[in-house]
Amino acid sequence: IRDQVVTGVQTCALPIFCQSSVNKPNDKMDFIGFISIDGTSDTIGSLPMNNDFPGNVPIKSKTGKIVAFNWDELMGPPLNSTLASLDVLAGGTTWWSGGKNGGDAYNTCDGFVDGTSFHDGRYGSADSTTDWVELAPQSCSNLRYYLCLAF
Repeated sequence: IRDQVVTGVQTCALPIFCQSSVNKPNDKMDFIGFISIDGTSDTIGSLPMNNDFPGNVPIKSKTGKIVAFNWDELMGPPLNSTLASLDVLAGGTTWWSGGKNGGDAYNTCDGFVDGTSFHDGRYGSADSTTDWVELAPQSCSNLRYYLCLAF
């Protein structure tokens, strides 16, 4: 699932954004934001244990292409293909991750509540297999996509 992020998104609002997305799969009931919000407990790496996400199943794009065969493979870059080639995001697209490859938080726009240029946020690239989570930091005043997991 992908959608435009609005500045000032709080972690509790992300499942609502994910569930209301026009890009979501119709056969899934639970949705979580694929984003790190803080460095302690709300990170991409902690999503499975914090949200009862099954870590032993394949992660697929909406079109059914396999992004990774399980959570560990997803967290251990490089990916086998780019998010663009897997129909997750269009080529040339970037998305807010707030984290590093492997799932740790890093540059989170102050918990993604700061939409100004005062803080930086880490973003990933749809065109990279190695920097798909942590391409670079940039001002939090920029709009980017965010990713969701549906299960």
